[in-house]
Amino acid sequence: MTKVLISGGLGNQLFQFASGLYVADRSSLELEFASRDLRRNNTGTPEILDFSLPDFVHWNYDKRTKLIREKYRNLLLRISSENSQTLKLLLRLVVVCFNFPFGLGKRRYFINNGVGFDSNILKLSQNIFLVGYFQNHCIPSNSRVLNRLRELAPTHTSDSLDRLILEALSVRPLIVHVRLTDYRKESGIGLLPASYYNASLKCAFADREFKEIWLFSDEPLEALSFIPKEFQHLVKQNLDLDLSSAQTLHLMRYGAGYVIANSTFSWWGAFLRFDEHAPVYAPTPWFLQGKSPKNISPPEWISVKADLVPPAE
Repeated sequence: MTKVLISGGLGNQLFQFASGLYVADRSSLELEFASRDLRRNNTGTPEILDFSLPDFVHWNYDKRTKLIREKYRNLLLRISSENSQTLKLLLRLVVVCFNFPFGLGKRRYFINNGVGFDSNILKLSQNIFLVGYFQNHCIPSNSRVLNRLRELAPTHTSDSLDRLILEALSVRPLIVHVRLTDYRKESGIGLLPASYYNASLKCAFADREFKEIWLFSDEPLEALSFIPKEFQHLVKQNLDLDLSSAQTLHLMRYGAGYVIANSTFSWWGAFLRFDEHAPVYAPTPWFLQGKSPKNISPPEWISVKADLVPPAE
């Protein structure tokens, strides 16, 4: 059985899930959940479980992992994302120390090299445990993986969601995402400046006209200041107040154009868009510090230079 460690928010969980789908290749896939930064819904379960998953995907959220094994897997996750080769080597030595007394190395693990695309995943067979963030377009773009991903839908709908979907089909809005709250504490990621949104919106409206801009953000009031004044009269906000993360991401798929943040959440909204011809404007670089994830953006997406800024002290 192929297993994959699920961690982070919904965007990261989907990248990990996609890599699991690729390696499992229609055979049994088991999701195991990390304690590190795992984002949960309002019922306390991981956000990815708010999507209807294929029948061959299994999980046991009630299973309690021993503390030592949990720490070990969190350490493997850190190794996969570490930029410093020296620190990565030291962490691997720590892993060896874990293995001998606790026998944790008996399982076959694949640790992704970096946050983005690692071509070694293409050589993997089944019956392996995948650990990493896997932020890239290559694996999700694989036809059999992409078909499964496009079938994803929230397990629960609502009147609000149904109404907004019908409205989006009529209006065909430009979807804009501004990520702020948690990025204010992440010095390595960097905050996108208003100049990025100004340049992206002007490019988007030069390409086609949009009746409305649907603005999604974790800080709606602050996010409005990132939109140029000439476009603010088109903005609709607070569309997702009654929606779960899975429902919000599903709604974002109905856009006719996208200006995404350096966020895996809006990345997935754009990548799984129903209108495959809708233009997507994405920031470059993706991270303020260290290497941006390898092959993060599909080649047809439009890169917009972003002078990322560190969060205020």
